[in-house]
This record gives sequence, structure tokens and C-alpha cells, in this order.
Amino acid sequence: MAQAAATSLSAAERVALPGHLWALLEAEQLEAADWCTMAQALAADPHRLVLAAITDGLAQLDPAVRPHQRAGWAAWVVRLLRPHAERLGHRPRADEPTNDRLARPSVLRALADLGHDRATVRALSQTGKAVLRDFRRAD
Repeated sequence: MAQAAATSLSAAERVALPGHLWALLEAEQLEAADWCTMAQALAADPHRLVLAAITDGLAQLDPAVRPHQRAGWAAWVVRLLRPHAERLGHRPRADEPTNDRLARPSVLRALADLGHDRATVRALSQTGKAVLRDFRRAD
């Protein structure tokens, strides 16, 4: 069902789906694993609002991850979001679409905070240092 939803729903429906399923999860009518299956099915969608809904849900699930599950969870988050980080890059491009510019923060934040992705943490650290050196030139 999740894969079919990812390919047959309109953009508005794909944006709303993670939130609707989250409400079912909170009402104990859906298992966290089922929400993650849906997130994985929608993860290829480049729409910034779909990505934001997925990364928000991941952030809400993160505190429930048990210590012995942490490494697997982080690796799964990285597998889920790294293709977007590679497509978006760590820094804005002058000619990039608005969707990409707005999607980048949620993707990179989730990769760094939830996935503990070293490449992302390193790139964001370098960007932060550059901003501190010369905030007028930072984008």
C-alpha cells in the first residue's frame, strides 16, 4: 500500500499522508514500523513539504529509539535521506529551484541530528565557521 500511495497520490495527498499516519500512530491505530514503511516509500519524493513531513516524523520518533537500536536507526535515516543531500548539496547554488533551497535545512538537520552522518556534520561545521568569519558572505 505504501509504495502505491507514493506513486498514485497527488502532491497535496503525499504532503498530508505522513501527518495523517502520524495521527493514527498517536491514537495507537498504527505501529511505528508501519509509519517508517510509509516514510521509506515516500522518501524519493523531492517535494520539500513531503520531505519536511518525513523529517519531522523521524524527529518525533527518535526519542523512542532504544539504545540498542540507535546505530541501526541512524544508518536507516542516512540511507533514507542521503540521496536528497547528494542532490541538494550542502550549500545553495545560485540557480537552484526554491523547492531545493527550502528542502535543504530539514534534510541536513535530520542527517546530522538523527543520522549522525559525519560528512553532513563536517560540512555544516565548516559552513558555520565560515559564517562566523564573515557573516556578510554567507548564504
